[in-house]
Order: sequence, then structure tokens, then C-alpha cells
Amino acid sequence: MADGDEFYVRYYVGHKGKFGHEFLEFEFRPDGRLRYANDSNYKNEKMIRKECYVTQAVMRELRKTIEDSEILKEDDNHWPAPDRVGRQELEVVCGKEHISFTTSKIGSLADVQASKDPEGLRVFYYLVQDLKCFVFSLMWPPLPDQASVNGADPRGCRDPPAGPARPPPGPGPGSRPCFCRERRGGGGANKPCPAGRERRAQAVQRRPARQRAAAGCRRVRARSRRAPARAL
Repeated sequence: MADGDEFYVRYYVGHKGKFGHEFLEFEFRPDGRLRYANDSNYKNEKMIRKECYVTQAVMRELRKTIEDSEILKEDDNHWPAPDRVGRQELEVVCGKEHISFTTSKIGSLADVQASKDPEGLRVFYYLVQDLKCFVFSLMWPPLPDQASVNGADPRGCRDPPAGPARPPPGPGPGSRPCFCRERRGGGGANKPCPAGRERRAQAVQRRPARQRAAAGCRRVRARSRRAPARAL
């Protein structure tokens, strides 16, 4: 970028409490360098640092987001000052314009409405949410879909590896149990088909030996309770 078209963004939010200095900070430099840091001492967590380079298309989209928000027209003179709850900083260099805002942490829109400049602080509040989502989507891309798990790139960059075709679903040991109507002695009854019986038998064999033994003991006790008493 040229000197007159320089673009830079930095955001910081943090506080100091019983776990020390905890903060989140990221910045976009004119050359497309993105730096991210997240430090939380809760449960002895370590600082997370990430760094990458983004394309100029990403930088243009980021610049468009900031310009559309009209944050460059706002002023932080009537915004809440930083306090023990926390501190927020937003610095933007967009061409010949340079802004630097400082305010306290905003918990919800109720804090925005209670301020002396709710309109300007609302613009800041929504822009910060958009910037966080923007950065998180770059640092932690979404999980791959089922196609990429099977070997295909979700963007279609390469074909999945060739392999045996998956058999169509149908009755068999690995399919869901099905019930068919079998005629026995002129009457009708819903009875599991042989494939269903085979599937259940294989499921029993896959159980641990302890579970099979416990199931057998339960069947023996059930039969003994049902058996009639023998005459002496």
C-alpha cells in the first residue's frame, strides 16, 4: 500500500484481577500481517499467540467493514473511562485518518444505553463484535465437512482417493433390524427375519465376556423364578 493509503487496525481488551493481567489483543498491519495474543491465567493457562499473513482481499474486506460502520466519525470524549472492570482500546489508521479510542469494558447493550453517548458507543460495540468474529474466523477456520474427512478438499482442490464403492443399504448383518410377516400354521405374526437374528447374534459376540456372563446369569435366575415347584 502507498503511504497515503495506509491501513492499520489494533484492538485490545483486558483487565487486572486475581488471576493477573488477562487480555486479548490483535492487529492488522499494512503488509497483511495479522498478530493475535490471548493471555488468561485461569487454571494456569498459557498465553496463546498466533501470527499469519492475509491477502489483500481480506484487508479490503476489513477496511470496508470499518468504513461502513462509520466509526471514523465518532468521538470517545463522552464514553466511559477505563476502570477496574477493564479497558478497551481501538486504533485505526485509514489513509490520512487516524483514530484512537479508549473506554471501559462493555458487558451488554444496557451499559451502552446508560452512557452519555449511546449512539456513538453502540457503533463501537457492534464494530468490536464484528472484528472479533472476523479474526476468529481467520485464526480458527471451520471444521472440515464429511467430504474432507473422506479425503476430499472442501474447496474442491483435489479429488477424493479412489476406493471400493460403498454398498447400498439393505438387509444384512450390518443393517438395521427389520421385521417381516411370516405365515406359520395359517396365522400371521411379526417375526424378525434371519438377517435380524444374525445381526443380534454378532452384537452379542462383540460384548465383553463379563457382560455376556452377567446376561446369562440373569436369564438363569428368570427361568428359576418361573419354574413350578416340584412335588416331594
